[in-house]
Amino acid sequence: MSAFDSEYESFHDTRTKIKAHLDSIDQAITSLMSISNNDEITSLASATSTSLVEAQLITNQYDRAVSSLKKTIDDMTDEAKKSEELKHFEEHMEQHDGGNGVPVSTTGLQELVRDKKMHYQLSLTENLDRVKLLTAVSSSPTPVIPTPVSTQSSIPSNGEATNHSVDDSTTIGQLSTSITQLLNHISSSTSRPNLALPPVKLETFDGSDLTRWPAFRYQLDQLVLNQASLSEVEKAFHVRNSLRGNAFNLVASIPVHEKFLDKIIHRLETQYGRDSLS
Repeated sequence: MSAFDSEYESFHDTRTKIKAHLDSIDQAITSLMSISNNDEITSLASATSTSLVEAQLITNQYDRAVSSLKKTIDDMTDEAKKSEELKHFEEHMEQHDGGNGVPVSTTGLQELVRDKKMHYQLSLTENLDRVKLLTAVSSSPTPVIPTPVSTQSSIPSNGEATNHSVDDSTTIGQLSTSITQLLNHISSSTSRPNLALPPVKLETFDGSDLTRWPAFRYQLDQLVLNQASLSEVEKAFHVRNSLRGNAFNLVASIPVHEKFLDKIIHRLETQYGRDSLS
């Protein structure tokens, strides 16, 4: 028995909450493979963004609670009890939570949440690229192949030539123009190099070096905030995903609702956007 059994039970409950959010993210990753409607993707991304943020927040709280308990044990003055509690603590933190299937250690749990976030981000990016490709293919105009028009006079069975009212020179000119347009379309479709460029990866910002904020903010503007093809939820996801440490904690508590992207940027700009550094 340990004097801190209630704390260990609370740790288990916290890991259960984290596992529920991770399961929700797994379901979102699976769903992304089968949907191609923009409204459905936006709705799913909004809900999953909330789960990602909640999972990270609860994991951070778990980390602080475990560190606090360790400090409490270290500060014990009774060496015998301290030694016994340290043994309980080490045994507890080295095991795997069989009931939840998640790591007990703070490091392992942080890595699991981070990997899950990366997996979801890659799945979302691939799905958006697939939808854009399908949209581009479906909206691509099909070239009209001209039908050759005979300019010769027809010879009826009586042997007498019948003159057509079509101007031969005009018909030939129209046919030449159509052929030229078709060749140009083929040329433009095949002359573009099929290069598979690697995706642009956003630089991260943790708030420790304020001189990096102007460059980081410029990156956000150009690659995320000014992209009309991205929804507000997608923009907020990319912004949050590029934050680390204190910068992430600064905006992590902002709930997902109307104009929450503006609140995220405003809070970051207020904290780090100083005119003397721009």
